[in-house]
Amino acid sequence: MWQTCIASKTPTITMMSSVSVKQSNKKQTFMRQSRHRKDVTIDGKHRITEEELIDRAVVTPEDVIRLPAITKQYLCSPDANVYDIEFTRFKIRDLESGLVLFEIVKPPPPEPLDDGRPNDDDQEMDANCGRFVRYQFTSQFLKLKTVGATVEFRIGDKPINNFRMIERHFYGDRLLKTFDFNFGPDANVYDIEFTRFKIRDLESGLVLFEIVKPPPPEPLDDGRPADDDQEMDANCGRFVRYQFTSQFLKLKTVGATVEFRIGDKPINNFRMIERHFYGDRLLKTFDFNFGFCIPNSHNSCEHIYEFPSLSQELCDEMIANPFETRSDSYYFVDNRLIMHNKADYAYNGGLSSVGQ
Repeated sequence: MWQTCIASKTPTITMMSSVSVKQSNKKQTFMRQSRHRKDVTIDGKHRITEEELIDRAVVTPEDVIRLPAITKQYLCSPDANVYDIEFTRFKIRDLESGLVLFEIVKPPPPEPLDDGRPNDDDQEMDANCGRFVRYQFTSQFLKLKTVGATVEFRIGDKPINNFRMIERHFYGDRLLKTFDFNFGPDANVYDIEFTRFKIRDLESGLVLFEIVKPPPPEPLDDGRPADDDQEMDANCGRFVRYQFTSQFLKLKTVGATVEFRIGDKPINNFRMIERHFYGDRLLKTFDFNFGFCIPNSHNSCEHIYEFPSLSQELCDEMIANPFETRSDSYYFVDNRLIMHNKADYAYNGGLSSVGQ
């Protein structure tokens, strides 16, 4: 399970989404978590108005993020949903207690009349029906830290390559939080699979961390895969939690060896950008290029991390606040994002909990 990413001085709720997708009578469930976006003040040069977007034929994610306030109108008509996406269930629960806070289910369509006509044939339907929801919670809701939002939906006959939702919360004109979810299929069309990861101190040669992906389980007697009936979390393996001692922060240069396999497609430009943060403070950005990878190959590469010089005050703060140091690892092929992994870090290993 990914860890909650809260890095704000004001009370914030981080949402985790569980997505149930129904298509062709098959049901697949994926776990997704919102990507934390640091909400910065948009200057007048980059702001965009609601009126400008309404007049546009195409509205992009970047457009809506530039809006300085909540919209008063809908930015697209219901006819824009050419993929026939239909939301059928929505549920909100507190992840700490498991308590369901809100749940709504779309009722099934009425039975057709005796002559075969739809039961609501003569009823005029509001085109915006179902596009607005009013919530009423108690004040305790504002004390929650992590909320899970489960949504179920059906899609029509057209495949969807990149289904994304951006949800922005305002109090008046003040932006409280931006949540960014991607419901799309796996962008890793190159079948890149990481099989081993090792971190070592280059000065002493000491191995600090090593993890190896276990081999797949043996097939069953009837030939089926051993995990054939198990529902796999789509984000399995995309989050790693590290726990080091405080001595790690004194290291200058670290080598990270990664082994990976790729599928049938050649990769011309495989690149990783890794950004490390403590809270909202950017500590360091690393940029590595794996170069060309031939199809069906097993590859090994060691990246050299030269750590930034951190003040003792900042180191003490990072030690006292385990897992508030986090990283995003973005993997690109031909400058297109295909994988996004996350990690968090603690540097209090070996210390007692007293005084922490």
